[in-house]
Amino acid sequence: MDEPGLGEWNVLELVAHTNRAHTLVESYLVHPQPAAGPEYFAESAIAQRARDAVDALGDDPVATVRRDAERALAVIAASPADAVIGSPMGSMALSAYLPSRSAELVIHGLDLARALTLPVAPPADAIIAALEWVGAVASRRKVAVDLLLAATGRAALPLASASIDPAAAARARPRTIRTAWPSPTLGTRSSQEATWDFPSGSWACPTWASRRSSTL
Repeated sequence: MDEPGLGEWNVLELVAHTNRAHTLVESYLVHPQPAAGPEYFAESAIAQRARDAVDALGDDPVATVRRDAERALAVIAASPADAVIGSPMGSMALSAYLPSRSAELVIHGLDLARALTLPVAPPADAIIAALEWVGAVASRRKVAVDLLLAATGRAALPLASASIDPAAAARARPRTIRTAWPSPTLGTRSSQEATWDFPSGSWACPTWASRRSSTL
């Protein structure tokens, strides 16, 4: 998994970063953290946390990601509707935190597919959920009009508005877009899974706790 993944990350580091969207759900519920300072959100700090997370994948990243995805779903299903997490972005309702995690999984799942040249199409409900979250972030960043015009073919996306990265967007405390998300996104209280078939090997990809096959 030494292939280029995203930016300075290789594929394994990108998997490790993406899998944190699974593991941090339980971590922030069970071991709440205080709000962090701006240094936590620096690009170099985000990149280093991904590299540090590689060790947690162990000798079998496929099995680890599958286990962590299933555990995240179980934790969400067992949590009360008013559960609160303590994260570096501050304390917030679990339901307000999950949309950003679902979007992280969708977007970085696509990053992995592109890095590995896998012809994938995420489930429509997962894409819709991610787009709603991206739209909410774009609105807070005052670039929603640019994004809407570009998405409908009316204008090119200005360079300054061209990137809404989940990790960078997490610097702003997420708002609740919906408290009930359609499965199979992490925000749903459901164990439903989506099945995708890729060339070889089965794994629970770091997106929607889906069981897939891939070349990883």
